[in-house]
Amino acid sequence: MGCLIVKKAYYETPAGQVHYRHLYATIKDESKAPILFLHMTAISGQYYEPLMHRYLATHTNPQEDPASIAFYVKTFLLLAKEKGLSKRNLVGHHTGASLGTEWAALYPSQILSPTISGPALCTTTEQEAFKKNDLVMFNKPVVGGSHFTKTWEYSYKKGKWDKPEDLHPYCLKVMRACKGRSRAYNCVFSHDMIGSMELVKCPMLDLTSEEGMLRSYALRMKDIKTDYVVGKVGGGDWEPLKDVENFASEL
Repeated sequence: MGCLIVKKAYYETPAGQVHYRHLYATIKDESKAPILFLHMTAISGQYYEPLMHRYLATHTNPQEDPASIAFYVKTFLLLAKEKGLSKRNLVGHHTGASLGTEWAALYPSQILSPTISGPALCTTTEQEAFKKNDLVMFNKPVVGGSHFTKTWEYSYKKGKWDKPEDLHPYCLKVMRACKGRSRAYNCVFSHDMIGSMELVKCPMLDLTSEEGMLRSYALRMKDIKTDYVVGKVGGGDWEPLKDVENFASEL
């Protein structure tokens, strides 16, 4: 399938701008539905670009603290309507997995199949433990610049990068999202993802790597969805970026 280059754009919503990347095939295939990619917290949709010869990604940074995961879903719903995406597949990574699950639960007629990678299927007790660590703005800008080093160390350890230059652009995204990270994580760890997944009617695909930090939580899908499918991918916590080949083939 021939493709154009990935394009960047903004869409205005009542809560602020949605920054997204889009790609359209040069050959239209009516048998295929579009896919809306939802990325993890503190990162832009840039890491999806290796897959975007066929797919689409979005991200947003609200002006005020959002009340819940549903806020993000409703914001992206405005974008989907603007682009005429009446029915779509979804791929959600980490925070995006929470969004994709909630979207499929709230608007089942719009979603053909959700694919999730690294779902935070946590109990209330586990969510409270995550909040104690992940809601802290560890890289708040300071005059001495130590927040640069803290951001690099956080990003490097999380991703297990072989080449520092590969991490560099994503580390900058984490730096810029020092406030947005806490906002999004507060919604993720207040979201009853298990309850939402129980409401999803269509089959779901799990593409969480065995070495991913959320693998143990992803395994809980078998107790929630009897019709879910598990695909085999690698890439640690960066499955869509570090294992593009297998991720794309499983889709």
